[in-house]
Amino acid sequence: FWFRTLGRPEVMETVTRAKWRRKGELPQVPTVFEMRSLFEATADPFYRVLFQTIYATGMRSREARNLQVKDIRASEGVIHLPAEYAKGRKARHVPLGDTLLALLRAHWRQCQLPGPLVFPARVWCPNFPPRIRSEAPWAGHPVSDDAANLELRRAQVAARIEKRITLHTLRHAFAT
Repeated sequence: FWFRTLGRPEVMETVTRAKWRRKGELPQVPTVFEMRSLFEATADPFYRVLFQTIYATGMRSREARNLQVKDIRASEGVIHLPAEYAKGRKARHVPLGDTLLALLRAHWRQCQLPGPLVFPARVWCPNFPPRIRSEAPWAGHPVSDDAANLELRRAQVAARIEKRITLHTLRHAFAT
């Protein structure tokens, strides 16, 4: 700005520029035992399957939350992630194991999902008591990142895991 627009490069000579440094620390990835206890501590089976899907495939949060039934290619053993939800707008495939496929099928039957989304949000019903809020009707949009992270945090506290765990941490755990 000072160079091109105002033509005053001498002003910038007096300003010290901050250098962005990346910490050399690797993220703290939960152990297999911690992941097992986290899944067991997740009270809502809907979110448990979401967390297990991210952990088993390494999908990004947005990719998993926007997953549609048509994207699951059981015969090929992959999940197709369309460009509209993938980072960099590049379509890709992630592996789909037999265990995860069985888990997703059971999830579909148990939740009686109405539309194409595998992880839709619930219609917000403030008058529903918390114990029956899970019986609220399904919305036509994916579950929010905040709602999923809140449920993940509840499970983390219930499992007494000290490490900071987010949906993105589950993705890191897949890669290790």
